[in-house]
Amino acid sequence: MEDQGKRLLIAVAVAFAIMMLWNVLFPPDKPTEKPADQRAQQGQAAPGGPGAPTTPAAGASVGGTAPATGAAPSTAGAPASGTPAASGGAAAAAPRGPEQTIVLESAAVRVEFTSWGGALRSWQLLGDQFHQTGHPDLPEDLVRLSDPERRPFAISFSDGSTVMVPASAEWHGEKKSDREVVYTWQSDDLAIEKRYRLHPEDYLLELDVALEARRGTPKQGLVVSLFSQQDPKTKRSGGWSKQPREWVAACYVEDELQSWGASSVAERLREQRGGVHWAGFLHSFFIFAVAPRADAENLGCRAYGVATAPGGMGVDLMFPLTTLAAGKGDRLQTGLVAYLGPKYLEKLEAIGSTVDVSPGFEKAVNLGFWGFIAGPLLWLLERLHNGVGSWGISIILLTMLVKLATLYWTHKSMKSMKEMAKLRPQLDKLREKFKDDRQKQQVETMNLFKAHGVNPLAGCLPLLLQMPIWFALYRALSVAAQLYQAQFLWLTDLTAPDPYYILPVLMTVTMLLQARMTPTTASGLQQKMLSYGMPLMFGVMGFVFPAGLTLYISTNTILTLLHHLYMRRSSGGPAPAAVKTSPAPASAPGSIAAMKRAAQVKQASAADDDAADDAEGTGGSDAGNPEASGSDVVRNGQRPPGQGPKGNRPGRRGGRRKRSSRSS
Repeated sequence: MEDQGKRLLIAVAVAFAIMMLWNVLFPPDKPTEKPADQRAQQGQAAPGGPGAPTTPAAGASVGGTAPATGAAPSTAGAPASGTPAASGGAAAAAPRGPEQTIVLESAAVRVEFTSWGGALRSWQLLGDQFHQTGHPDLPEDLVRLSDPERRPFAISFSDGSTVMVPASAEWHGEKKSDREVVYTWQSDDLAIEKRYRLHPEDYLLELDVALEARRGTPKQGLVVSLFSQQDPKTKRSGGWSKQPREWVAACYVEDELQSWGASSVAERLREQRGGVHWAGFLHSFFIFAVAPRADAENLGCRAYGVATAPGGMGVDLMFPLTTLAAGKGDRLQTGLVAYLGPKYLEKLEAIGSTVDVSPGFEKAVNLGFWGFIAGPLLWLLERLHNGVGSWGISIILLTMLVKLATLYWTHKSMKSMKEMAKLRPQLDKLREKFKDDRQKQQVETMNLFKAHGVNPLAGCLPLLLQMPIWFALYRALSVAAQLYQAQFLWLTDLTAPDPYYILPVLMTVTMLLQARMTPTTASGLQQKMLSYGMPLMFGVMGFVFPAGLTLYISTNTILTLLHHLYMRRSSGGPAPAAVKTSPAPASAPGSIAAMKRAAQVKQASAADDDAADDAEGTGGSDAGNPEASGSDVVRNGQRPPGQGPKGNRPGRRGGRRKRSSRSS
């Protein structure tokens, strides 16, 4: 049973190590990017998305959206086959004037819109944590693609649509308030209005797109495009990174989230159809996505590469074709909700209370199997931060609270381990006695534990209690934007490893001290494995752990070390009397010596009874008699030579009858 406890302890530690190093040794699959000419040789049509044409043709739709899978690519900017040009096909290209911008700014974000496409030009996150890596003075901008022809929230129309919007179209913008901007564009056939409403504190942007036919009966399939970029040179931060920090394209369709890296979408078009909840881009700590306000089952989501920019990506949210009739008041209005900000789980879950629709953006925060622990930990961590204002101190306080919550079981475990340590001499003798019979050794060891009320698995309990918390906290720190680039002492980012390796060294030293102070019954190689192997293993993994997790483990180890010191001091002092006054010889086993002492005490008690009987039979005349005084000798476990047992044992009454017959 004792060996099972050791194996369980080692197995848990090994499992933890494998989980931590999994992302480093086995990163997510990386599709091999094929050049465009190789795709052409294989007979694959290059995606017709915005990245395909290097120079937008006259009359091409904004963003040059890709054709649906299975459909033949149509000529950019040309009307659909069979649609007469007189019906208002492609609007003629016209020279574009200078770019006009409108800025909305708050304490949380700075948003800039442009007249080129009536789209989003910049979305900067304000605050000390949200800055470009290595440049604290440059805010993090979620509009990453610098191509002016491919801006987020550009709208176009799918194949089969009657009217297309020219790439060079100028939109008229008007700032309605500090939170609202309206852009309009119209041709002889179609009028379009885009109305933006900003909720800066919640990182939300509402977009209403209204279409109205001005002539004929145009058929339009609305497409809303988002764009982003992941620089291939910086998409991974090296082998020591716990998780690659890169932007990926994503579609959440039919309650299933699918994502593709920049190289994957550059290889071929990715498209999903059905119940599209949202589409956009994901990062380890950020989300940039758009969702339809109304539930629609016949939507499409497609992701593709942008050829004009290395690592460029585009994602389209596609609506079905709708026919409009001029002069009948037909007006197609589509509402969308977008979130552009950090992965704050509480904000994502509370979107419904702000815009009266729950798009499901919280599905982008994947807490994994231990989410039922990671979620409450994040919630408690935020509450602590609201009180103290420091994420590092909040982690230390969280560690202390978890330690208090598990103190009862930890204390019982430590007491049980101390009791097991006292049994080590007897365990060593059992191992030696039954070294050729492992089954008998296990049985006798278990009997010894039962006799002393010791649980051999109790030593694993503290680690078993902490392991799920470590798993959950590790996962939470992989997606928790709250700690992204949060500073504490010399640490510049609690979600990244310690750059100076101070915390890993501290964690290793404290674990070694704790191992030396922990009572154990192991010996030899097992003792070295528990005392040195595990601390060194965790110390090595500390170079990979996020600094926040290393800070948690180090604080927990220090608290455990203080607990050991307290128990050692409280249990100090003289040993119990039964152990201190033991007369048994040092060579005798503990259990045999105890049996001998019990037999001697019983024999001495019987001798006292005989002496008392003799005193009754002689009326006390035995005073000074050697036989009477012999009971004092027997009381010490010895009898004078030649003196045998008195009376006819085991009947004292029989002994008295014999003495009476002699006296008569």
